[in-house]
Amino acid sequence: MPTSRDRSEPKLSVELRNWLNAIAATGFTFALLLLCVALIVVVSQTKDIILQLNDDIWVEQDGGAVLLSVVSLFSFSVMCWWSARFIFQMIEMQHRGHFDSRVVHQPNRFINEHTALWLPRVYAVLPGTILLLSGLLRQQFGAAVLGLVVALLSFWVVKSRTHWSNAALLSRLKLNNIWVLSGIVLLLTLILTFFSVFHLAGTSQFLGAFSTLFFGLSSLLFGMTAGVYLVTWKFWKIPLIGGLLKPPVPIFTLAVIGAAVMSSLFSTDNHGVRRCLADMAAAQSLQCPQPPAFAFSSLESASKTFELQLRLRWENLPGNHIPVFFVASEGGGLRAAYWSSQVMAELEKLYPGFHQHVFAMAGVSGGSVGNMFYAAALQQAELKDLQQWQKQLGDAVGQDYLSAVTTSFLYNDLLFRFLPIQVDPFQQDRAQVLEQSWERGFANTFAVTEERLGLSGHFQQLYRQSLASDPDGWLPMVLSLGTAQELGQTVITAPFPVQRNDFPAAYDFYQLAQCRQQNHLSCDIRLSTAALNAARFPYVTPAGSLNYDLATGLTKVAPDKKLHVIDGGYVDNFGAATTQQLIHSLKKAGFFAEKPQQKTLVPVVLLLTNAPDLDNSIFDLSRLEPSSVNSWLLNELVSPIQGILEVSQGSAANVANLVYYQQQSPEASILLTDQPAGVQSALVNTMLFRLPKKDASVPLGWWLSANSRDRMRCELTATTETRKSITKLIALFPDAKPVAMASGCEKG
Repeated sequence: MPTSRDRSEPKLSVELRNWLNAIAATGFTFALLLLCVALIVVVSQTKDIILQLNDDIWVEQDGGAVLLSVVSLFSFSVMCWWSARFIFQMIEMQHRGHFDSRVVHQPNRFINEHTALWLPRVYAVLPGTILLLSGLLRQQFGAAVLGLVVALLSFWVVKSRTHWSNAALLSRLKLNNIWVLSGIVLLLTLILTFFSVFHLAGTSQFLGAFSTLFFGLSSLLFGMTAGVYLVTWKFWKIPLIGGLLKPPVPIFTLAVIGAAVMSSLFSTDNHGVRRCLADMAAAQSLQCPQPPAFAFSSLESASKTFELQLRLRWENLPGNHIPVFFVASEGGGLRAAYWSSQVMAELEKLYPGFHQHVFAMAGVSGGSVGNMFYAAALQQAELKDLQQWQKQLGDAVGQDYLSAVTTSFLYNDLLFRFLPIQVDPFQQDRAQVLEQSWERGFANTFAVTEERLGLSGHFQQLYRQSLASDPDGWLPMVLSLGTAQELGQTVITAPFPVQRNDFPAAYDFYQLAQCRQQNHLSCDIRLSTAALNAARFPYVTPAGSLNYDLATGLTKVAPDKKLHVIDGGYVDNFGAATTQQLIHSLKKAGFFAEKPQQKTLVPVVLLLTNAPDLDNSIFDLSRLEPSSVNSWLLNELVSPIQGILEVSQGSAANVANLVYYQQQSPEASILLTDQPAGVQSALVNTMLFRLPKKDASVPLGWWLSANSRDRMRCELTATTETRKSITKLIALFPDAKPVAMASGCEKG
């Protein structure tokens, strides 16, 4: 019934207030719809997924993928309608003491019947409509058609059900009853949840990235809405508490409080870093095949092994200097992994044996993942057909690694916050799932054997096997750079004991993980885990617990004693500082000193950056002012946030210091200079490989469309600045064949 205030207000004002009250009551649904809009319109990762979906419709004509995409987006649309209707009927039941399970009347005096009827319908058509408009604006007409189909289908279903009540069959089935519909949705959600938890790999692979995301959001919306309202329902009539829990209730806030209460009563931290142990198999661990040990007893030992094999290769080659390469791979998800691995593979293809001139590869986030795939592929294959090997490496790195981690995030990892049941695979976290997806992706491409396990093998064992199989060979040392959350400093995972006098601003992962006593190890980790130590992207992958109970895999220590490893990009997103410290430590030890009757070793840095929008001024020490600045709006409010974010990237200062450090090389030891486009001062003994601004749409994340992969491959093989840099680098080798400039793109 309208109040006296309603009668005195303009009709438009009353209607607007009703709609705002209704949106506030369904705030969680509205928030997920806003997230849906952001995913379709703003987020580069999902925009790339939609680009592939558009190709599936028009180019690949993949009917199965298209059908799953329609069903998943339709399920999310209908779930938005259901959640709003369910909330309104719960409000009505609390307000009136009863409700009609088939029809929503006026829920309360703040929300009228018309609004309660039409807002859920608007919610239902929004996801498809947003995809339709986005597809039209980007000229992705396949995606636009899909959005139109979903929008029309959703509206027809939720609108026509008011007429279905006249049909005798549907009336007998009670499909207009909200509780019957809720029961059906619950059953479907439980089935999807079962397969997503206990058959995660197969389910995520079958559904694909787009469908995984929207089926997951549908389950999240249903589970949170129904769970919170049904739990709080029991408290409505309790004095004091009941008044706080009467509908509408803040779903997200109460869910967070519930998770916090559960974590205080039970151990819900299942984010222990996986490891293998010398004497036991634990929840997140496996038995080591042999007693763990560092591949090299020290940095000095590694450098001597490297120098010996390198001088043998250059014994009969002309010249007085030998280049020693140090790779710094910038972070950036799968974009960084694909770019860094393909740059290194291209160099290997053009100069077979190039990897034996690379002393170490420091990587952060996706750069570390690419380095690890590259090192494992070098050890796994015989490198006879380098063209085919490069393609295999690209196929291994460029797979869908988003679906599995998204499935784990929205199902078992989220459920474990509320139901900490210590049963595998339910208690596995999404970090472990991501590692295992890398292992499967590598194994699906390369021949994995009991001796060569690919990314599921053990990190130190990789280098011991390499030395055992080819004593005169060399496998580049991968330095995986994470961040110690509680210490704010770099954590290095390396095949030798990390000492503070060599790396004063870093800690040894094995030391923090309680695996190292002096220079001896009691446990090791997989290659996939070593890569993830640097690639724990915020929220997508959780912080890894370093000190946890090995018997259960859960962290039970007091909060002030916990120690975690997080993404390396918080401190140095380039690995430039660690690369400089490494070169400096070797220089102090005389590694690059001139020696009688011997060629002099010269450090050459390869900077692999995948950020097309990176400011060139960080490489240009002659520039007095930055080439561009981008201050955020509302500076009074957001200036501290922007400052923290920009500083935490760690790129500019560390890269500039490394560039300057290399410029101090003795004049006689300058093997090459490079002057990237837009940079006034030349880089000395430093080579930059970067994606150009035209590739700015290649997304961050753990999924790449075929179009994005082809664009990066094209940058390496066509007549580009990157190709010119590759040509200049290969020319350092006296026995190298001339590099031909390709006339077109070579696609992977």
